[in-house]
Amino acid sequence: MKNLFLFIFCFAAAVLQISAGGVFFPQSQIPDLALGLVIALVLALGFSESVKWIFLVGILIDSASSSVFGSATLSYFLVAWAVSQIAEVADIRSQKTFFLSVLAAAVAASEILKDAFLVAVLKLRSGIIHIHLAPPIHFFSLDYALKIAYTVVAAFILYYLLRKLSRRFFLEPVRLAKKF
Repeated sequence: MKNLFLFIFCFAAAVLQISAGGVFFPQSQIPDLALGLVIALVLALGFSESVKWIFLVGILIDSASSSVFGSATLSYFLVAWAVSQIAEVADIRSQKTFFLSVLAAAVAASEILKDAFLVAVLKLRSGIIHIHLAPPIHFFSLDYALKIAYTVVAAFILYYLLRKLSRRFFLEPVRLAKKF
């Protein structure tokens, strides 16, 4: 039952990002729900338990994007590994405000690094096949700042939804991972 719940949760987040994101937000401000879900899964389940769900979300996002297939999945794995290493070193769950600030900083930094990685992959691909494919991302614009802010809010919402809904539906709820 827990696996079915997590499958539906991951699938719904990916489908919402792919299909409904452009309806509610301008194209340059669409929040990255999948990134928020990846970080929420790593913090809630731990890295080793969330690997299969990160792979599922990455493949769903890759199938709908125009970038190199597998690049979003790889970037989500790199982000998940980095967040798990940070969470292992620092006890970020000790205080609520500290947790929220570290989660916001992790989401913002992960969004910037993920987008930089995807642009680098597209530039490498365009250099190989001599077609310009890399869309310009203006990291110092209002649209990009709003995208990061929306992604941070989405990560908070997804994290708390994951925790609250799992408590409601399971005898063994999704708890914070003690050991990564």
